[in-house]
Amino acid sequence: MADPTPPPPPGRATSSSAQTAAAATSGSATQGAASQDAPEYLTKDMLPVHMIRFADHITADWIRGRNDIDTTSATMTQIDNKIAYQYALYVELSMKFEGLRRTFCEDFEYWTLEMWMRASTRTRQAMRDLLTDNAIHVGGGPGRNSIAVGLHNVVAQYMHGDSQQEEEPQESKSKMHFNEQGDLVTDDGNERKTSFQQDLESQQEKLAGMTAKLEAALDITAKLEAAHLDNSNPKQGSSSKTSEISTWMPSSFEAIGISEDQIRRCISDIGKLYKDSDKYSGERYHFMSRKFETFKDRCRRLSIPP
Repeated sequence: MADPTPPPPPGRATSSSAQTAAAATSGSATQGAASQDAPEYLTKDMLPVHMIRFADHITADWIRGRNDIDTTSATMTQIDNKIAYQYALYVELSMKFEGLRRTFCEDFEYWTLEMWMRASTRTRQAMRDLLTDNAIHVGGGPGRNSIAVGLHNVVAQYMHGDSQQEEEPQESKSKMHFNEQGDLVTDDGNERKTSFQQDLESQQEKLAGMTAKLEAALDITAKLEAAHLDNSNPKQGSSSKTSEISTWMPSSFEAIGISEDQIRRCISDIGKLYKDSDKYSGERYHFMSRKFETFKDRCRRLSIPP
């Protein structure tokens, strides 16, 4: 029995085949548009050696990142491209330390914290490490947000903190206020009960005490040296005692006007005066050292422990 439905004429399509073709065309068009919209990220072999950390995060547009980008509409890829461009510029120009800090802050002055937040972790890490390697403290702890905050703070502190410090008068930091009695008044209104006059008197007392102790030591040493010198000079009718100079000692300290109590007190005072901070340098030490060593040598020969 013949098919009652005749075949369609050549060159014409049925409604079902048209729908199928339309669907196929639409699908292929969608895939083509999607492939065009997806950025083509660069791989390691497409980048210079110093830029391989940016692989799979930036596109070929990074090389044209000289101009500023829109802070409101920039995508992550655009932000990463901009960071990569500036990073490459700093490395290729061999920027270091304060010069790098100044240029980085001027380049990213217009960036908000949100801009840094929208950048990928890898690009932020690369910029942070470059700054850190040049003694620029980024701060912040571990984590994506901390790196973004640290980079933003570097710029903020340079553009606002440093300039503010320069504008402030230097004397304001050390400016002090005193009441009628000469007591120091702090910024919170509290008084420190230590006047300049009291401080001055205290320092004068300490200086006078130190001077007296040093003079006592010098006086004792001078008497020892005078007695030693007198003994070393040959007297009339006697032979020279040059060979005995290094070993001569008086029969007693009292014979040359020095008591053993004076010697012990002098040694104790000198020991208290000399601290490690000033013991090994300065003219004061070189002057006193010679006197003191002579003094200790005389004490040692009389079995008085120095």
